[in-house]
Amino acid sequence: MAGKIVLLSFEEFLEKFVPAPEGESEPVDQFKAADFSTIPHRGESDMYEPLTAAFNQDWLLPHDVAVATPNKGDADVASMQKIDGGLYRHNDAPDDSTRWSSIELSIECKTEPTQQDPLDDSSLGPEAGSIKRKDVLGQIMCYAVLVFDNQQRTHHFTLLMLGHMARIMRWDRAGLLATKKFDYTKKPEYLAQFLWRFGRMTPEQRGHDPTAQRVLPGSDDYKLMHERAERLMKAPDGTIVGEHAREMFKNSLFLRAPLKDDPVNQVILGPAALWRLTVHGSSGHRDFLVGLPHTTAGTLAGRGTRTYVAIDAAHLDGPFVYLKDAWRVDHQGIEQEGKILAILNDGTGGGPVRAVPTLRCHGDVGDQVTRSQKVWQEKHPDIKPEDCPLKTHRHYRLVVDEVCRPLREFDMFLDLVVVIHDCIEAHGHAYRRKGLLHRDISAGNVLIYPKPVVTDNGTLEDPVGILADWELAKKVEEPNAKNAPRQPDRTGTWQFTSAMALDNPKKRIVVQDDMESFFHLLLYYAIRFLPHNCPNVGDFMDQYFDGQREENGVYYGGVLKLSAMRTGALTVFGGDALKFYTTEEYASPKVGSACGQEGGSEDPRICPGTATEVLPDSSSSTSALSCGNAATAQEADDHLELHPINSLLSDFLARIKAHYVLYYTPRKTVKAKPATGVARTSFSKPSTSTARRTRLQFRVADDSDEESDQASSSEILEATLSAQGNKLLEGVAAKLGDHKEMKKLFSRHIRKKGWPTDDRVADQLPKKYRRNMETARGTKRTHETADLGTAEPQSKRSCSMR
Repeated sequence: MAGKIVLLSFEEFLEKFVPAPEGESEPVDQFKAADFSTIPHRGESDMYEPLTAAFNQDWLLPHDVAVATPNKGDADVASMQKIDGGLYRHNDAPDDSTRWSSIELSIECKTEPTQQDPLDDSSLGPEAGSIKRKDVLGQIMCYAVLVFDNQQRTHHFTLLMLGHMARIMRWDRAGLLATKKFDYTKKPEYLAQFLWRFGRMTPEQRGHDPTAQRVLPGSDDYKLMHERAERLMKAPDGTIVGEHAREMFKNSLFLRAPLKDDPVNQVILGPAALWRLTVHGSSGHRDFLVGLPHTTAGTLAGRGTRTYVAIDAAHLDGPFVYLKDAWRVDHQGIEQEGKILAILNDGTGGGPVRAVPTLRCHGDVGDQVTRSQKVWQEKHPDIKPEDCPLKTHRHYRLVVDEVCRPLREFDMFLDLVVVIHDCIEAHGHAYRRKGLLHRDISAGNVLIYPKPVVTDNGTLEDPVGILADWELAKKVEEPNAKNAPRQPDRTGTWQFTSAMALDNPKKRIVVQDDMESFFHLLLYYAIRFLPHNCPNVGDFMDQYFDGQREENGVYYGGVLKLSAMRTGALTVFGGDALKFYTTEEYASPKVGSACGQEGGSEDPRICPGTATEVLPDSSSSTSALSCGNAATAQEADDHLELHPINSLLSDFLARIKAHYVLYYTPRKTVKAKPATGVARTSFSKPSTSTARRTRLQFRVADDSDEESDQASSSEILEATLSAQGNKLLEGVAAKLGDHKEMKKLFSRHIRKKGWPTDDRVADQLPKKYRRNMETARGTKRTHETADLGTAEPQSKRSCSMR
């Protein structure tokens, strides 16, 4: 939220955002006579009961009730978070627990007017500087996120009590507007007037989206949704298909929470809130029935994307579809994603692009546009609108036919490699046929579509790649021309953005950047779900994917990723090459005593520089780590079978290195800290099909040839020192920007023997890894949220669990 906060006077705030009801005179004398002095300021717990008593007066709040909820969290939200209190409609108010799905006004109580004030009214403001005050902003922002996640909202109000002072806040997807601090004991008319007006505001004025209607229990829509959740979809031959979509839809109809001692399994808490959402398309409006969102943004400012598995109300018995609800950036030159998909789907320029979503309908949601940026511009008339740090966001909905699985749900790693192969093909066709560059290759945008395939054994479902989320794509009439994609500020997903782009915020994104993002995507899932020799996955993730450095207020990418791209080498602590292993046909290496101590050490971490993993055999579900007299890396290779992904990563990285040798201009060198080790988690082997492996390898056979890359990473290093080196480098580097060559690279490796069907292990990312958990869950983290020094404390950034 840094740079996205605007302070207003109380009078201006009410005039703009809390209008008086039409046809009703304000009781000014009653406002002045209101008495809030009975609210004590010694301790937060002392404030709750007197506050609700002072608020709950019929003349003040005729339709709402103030409820104190400081001790009991919302059982319907996995995080079980609670807020001190809130206003609720009389017919939807809880007794003593927070209810994020129906809260109308959030109320948070603090006792210190200054030390706990997240904002600053002085000329140094509006953002407070101390950690304690930033934590308060992070806390109340987290509560606002929960409201947006659990309701259909355009904006939301918060009342922050600061001892005898108070602020009123308004959140939307562009930023935060807040009143300057006022003393409600000396000016009770301020607080009374706000509550009186708020109590008479329409749902739309309060921030409810009128195009989202609740589906009530017992209604026809409600019964239909639950019936469809149980009905199996079948292919013409009677084979059950689309189970992933049905299960996703069924799960969205119920509230769930993880068991206390078993975080993998969940318990059903009760029915979820169901909705009928309207999409306003060019040919009219269409309604869709949805339950809980499949994904949420987990942040406040920005696009706030939520996705749903939905039923098309115009085709109640048809297949499930996928609905995307977002607040798109409404700036010149940025197209609606649906318009881009329409181009990708049409027959122009060589035909439709395969492996992209199929557009069903799309459109802006009425005139719902954020307002915070307008207020900022009014306060800064001398600054050009395009230089405003608050973007204009417009509410938007998009529906596509394909319901996909996230990439993290691959069965065997070959599935994931084939999916990325498909998406590289889609990327190339979009670029060459339609002149479009994607610019946001990430874990959330490369998806698995279980496509029904007719075989001799009946209809089966094979994983097909879908390259989704084209909202950041740019039109390129001529590749590499002057009008090629250039953005006014960073876009995309930090963890998967090319190291060169992270090192130069003004860099024009080109094909090579997106290809490098595919490399990072491969590595991201390999380091988490394949056996390897990296002793500490959390530290590797932190340095390679989440790494960053700040210079003069500008954030740049971390050192480890940039170093790997420049040197063409992936290493673990101690300088050993990062290697991945298969779980098939290996012998366990010798295990020495831990850290030289007889009987081993209670510390599960590896001694620095001597770590070797011992992979489990077929009778074990856990992995052992040793140090001290542990086997060396070479001894591990003698006992463990190297995974085919090693050679693909090596050849891929050779092309990237050649590109960096030719085109990267160093900025500065920063020393990276060494990694430490942690024990790897247990795993269970998924049931996968050898026959499917054969089908996948056959499917990409036409792309392949038997040639190998002309130069390895070490040969590229030698080439930089030779007179003929540039020609070799240029040839290898050119392949990185050539989609056909990239397809051949993947096809050649996919067809090689040795791909296991049971290579996936349990996620090795430590459970306590907190740097950027939204990435760990496979969602998106944009450059806008890269600033760890903002008012979103690290411990509170990912508060919403739905």
